[in-house]
Amino acid sequence: MPLLPPETAIHLLERVVHLYARTFEDVPEGRTYLERRGITDASLYSRFRFGFSADALVNLLPRDGRLRDELKGLGILLEDGQERFAGSVVFPVCDAEGLLATLCGIPIGNEGADPQHTHHQRPRVS
Repeated sequence: MPLLPPETAIHLLERVVHLYARTFEDVPEGRTYLERRGITDASLYSRFRFGFSADALVNLLPRDGRLRDELKGLGILLEDGQERFAGSVVFPVCDAEGLLATLCGIPIGNEGADPQHTHHQRPRVS
C-alpha cells in the first residue's frame, strides 16, 4: 500500500471520525453502552468526539479503488474490506500538537467480557 502524505491521512481520519460521530448521534447502541458504564454527560460525547461504527462505512464507499486502499493503509478497513471498528464505540486520540494521531475502538457486542481496545497509529512520515 502506498504511504499517504500526512495531510491526506489526517483528512481521511477526520472524515471517518465525523461519520462515526454522526452515527453515534443517530444509533443508540454506543450511547447506551457508555451510559451503562456511568458516562452520561452528553457534553463529553461531543467534546471528545465519541463515535460509533455501525459497519456502515463500507456501504458508503465505492466497491474498489483508491479510497478503499487508502483506508486499508490507515487500518480503518481490514485487508478483507471489513471495518476494523465495526460494532465499537470509537474515539479519536490526538498527539501532543493536537493532530489526530489514532483511533481507539471499544467493541460493545460482548457484554460479559472485558472490552478490548483496538487502535491504529497514524503512519509516521520520515
